[in-house]
Amino acid sequence: MKPEHRVLLRNFETGDFFKAQGLWTKEMKEALDLESSAIAATVARELGLQDVEIVYASADGKLLLETRLGIDP
Repeated sequence: MKPEHRVLLRNFETGDFFKAQGLWTKEMKEALDLESSAIAATVARELGLQDVEIVYASADGKLLLETRLGIDP
């Protein structure tokens, strides 16, 4: 069964989506799917990602919600 939505990380300065450590993509479909916003926040914090937000998107790629993360360098 296909999920109803995706949880992604996006750099709010560039608009690029997180793919893997050190890898970003302009294409939402190539972005890493995270299981929850809690996991997304943990990944961002552990990797020290700056200028990122958690993005919820529908399965067909429509943006549903964006939440910026405040992560100290």
